Amino acid sequence: MKTKSIFLIISIFLQCFLFGETYDAEKYVKIASITALTGEYAKEHETGINSLKLAVKIANEKGGVLGKKIWLEFYDNQSTSIGSKLAAERAVKDGIVAVIGCTFSSHSLAAAPILQEAKIPMISDVSTNPEVTKVG
Repeated sequence: MKTKSIFLIISIFLQCFLFGETYDAEKYVKIASITALTGEYAKEHETGINSLKLAVKIANEKGGVLGKKIWLEFYDNQSTSIGSKLAAERAVKDGIVAVIGCTFSSHSLAAAPILQEAKIPMISDVSTNPEVTKVG
C-alpha cells in the first residue's frame, strides 16, 4: 500500500513537473482536488483521481474554461479530516480558484470554512451531511 502511494505521488510529480508545462496564470485556471493520496482511503480514491484527470484532459482538449486550460493540482488529505483542513490551507496559499472534493462529509466540513473565507468554491460529489451545504 505504501509503495503504491509513493508511486502515485512520484508519477504525479513527473507528469506535472518533468513532462508537462509549467503553470502560467495567463494560460490556466488553477483548480484543486483535495483527496486521499495516502492513508487508509488512498486505494479507494484512485478511480476518482483517474476520472478527474480524464475529465480535465477532455475539457482541455475542447478549449478549457473561460478561454484558458485547466491546471489541476492534487492535495493529499492523508485520509483524515485534519489533513483536509491543512490541504485547504495550502490550496488557498497556492492561489487555487476552485476545489473538487473532499469525499467524506467530515473532511468537507473541515475544509469548507477555510475555502469559504478565501471565497474559493468547493464541489463535493459524495459528502451527504446537510451541514456541508450550510457552511458555504
